[in-house]
Amino acid sequence: MMVRRLMFLLAAAAVLALPAGLGAPPAAAASLAERSAPPEMAARIRALGAGFDGHVGIAVTDLTDGRTVSWNGDELFSQESVAKLWTVIAILDAVDSGRLRIDEPALLTSADLSVFHEPIQHRIGRHGYRTFLAELVRAAIVDSDNAANDFLVRRLGGTAAVREVMRRKDLTGIRAGVQQRELQAHVAGLDWRPGLDGGERLEAARSRLDPSVREASLRRYLADPEDGATPLATVRALKALYEGRLLSAQSTQRLLRLMHSTVHGEERLNGGLERGWTLAHKTGTGQHLGPLHVGTNDVGVLTAPDGHAYAAAVFEGSSTAPLIVREGLMRRVAEAIVETWQAQAGR
Repeated sequence: MMVRRLMFLLAAAAVLALPAGLGAPPAAAASLAERSAPPEMAARIRALGAGFDGHVGIAVTDLTDGRTVSWNGDELFSQESVAKLWTVIAILDAVDSGRLRIDEPALLTSADLSVFHEPIQHRIGRHGYRTFLAELVRAAIVDSDNAANDFLVRRLGGTAAVREVMRRKDLTGIRAGVQQRELQAHVAGLDWRPGLDGGERLEAARSRLDPSVREASLRRYLADPEDGATPLATVRALKALYEGRLLSAQSTQRLLRLMHSTVHGEERLNGGLERGWTLAHKTGTGQHLGPLHVGTNDVGVLTAPDGHAYAAAVFEGSSTAPLIVREGLMRRVAEAIVETWQAQAGR
């Protein structure tokens, strides 16, 4: 029974994962949005998107001239931990406006624990963990700490407060402000409640569910992710951040510096860069059910040795490919950017 249900899920996911252009006439590949992008770059992105074993969205924007190319660029994909980027932008916006202080004290207790990756949990003792807003901002971006992210969302006033910042900054096409503990519980087929904190407890609870519940929940999430974002909306937001249109100069520099320091994703976009290039980015990785992996992502700003910069977003919504293949696609997107720059610069 379990095998049949898993095969049913994979078949359903395969329908969701069918790349535009497979099983459709060439005109239907309008999910490839080419906006005066170099033809070589457009061809590379098309080939990478169409050849990927799963459902993927890609967008690349030249931050100098705005030329953009995308594959499935207007489709919503699960962000996973990429969404922490928007939480931090909302926090820094509150700092810029004087509603919060970056050196504001914060106390985290066991009630603030989240799920899965949360290194900060080891600092929370019997009397909690006393820290500052600046450290939680750092932990959310650099360590991708779920507990730090969720605390920041609550400090702002919840999901609606984060989304109001996104609305005010005209960052459409991005669903922000979801707490990771609530999101991951929903993806697993559960409602968040105290006692599900930590990856092991959530995993134990979801293992007791009827497999059909997990399948149905995962299918709903893939079809309409509550933390969804489109690749094109993401590179537009990265462009606005890079150009200093979202935050003060000080907050912009703080966030980009943290994104340069992130400890995750060395074999994703970063893996395709050559010497002299830099990357300010945020990764995201979701749950899996059997061989089906959900949300293997990387978004960021890639800067060439001469300062020429590109924004890139790769969202792998669902795939049964091994991690080396999933990360390899991101690496090849970065390689395409590097080679485009080399050709244009005559190198």
